[in-house]
Amino acid sequence: MKNYLLLVALLLPIYNWAQSPAEAQWAEKGQRQIGIRTGAGVNTRTGFLRATPYGNYFLTERWALRAEGRYELYGPNGSWYMGAGLATRYHFLKIYGFSMYAQAGYFYGFEKERKREFLFSWSKMITERYNYGMLNLGVGAQYRLGSRWFINGQVEKNISRFDNSNVTLGVGFRIR
Repeated sequence: MKNYLLLVALLLPIYNWAQSPAEAQWAEKGQRQIGIRTGAGVNTRTGFLRATPYGNYFLTERWALRAEGRYELYGPNGSWYMGAGLATRYHFLKIYGFSMYAQAGYFYGFEKERKREFLFSWSKMITERYNYGMLNLGVGAQYRLGSRWFINGQVEKNISRFDNSNVTLGVGFRIR
């Protein structure tokens, strides 16, 4: 019981901070944003979970430059991708807390893919590693749930050696 009380005592200040309003509106010229987005999605090869720390700098009220990291965990076999990139995002529709945007960028990363190889009556797990860059084009929508939280959905086309498409849905938190 003491452990649960200690956990609640430690998490209560974090909960209160997460519910506090951010110091500026969502998208103003010259504004910097830092946050993290988590979500799940599918691509042309498998399903995945994604964690995305990001930083935005708004050149205008609708146009932002974005630095983004990505960590993706694929399917049940333990394959994963980790990378980072630069993108530009233009919010072409903004109505109250809803926004639709187009995104273009370049990401470079490292992927570890685990596959099962079958030979006659036995099989073994093999691991392949890839370093590659990809051009990323996408459209998405986000809905603000206050000044710090948002729901985000995105469709992307990654032009790389795998040439896959992603659909993700997630929730994000704006730290600054």
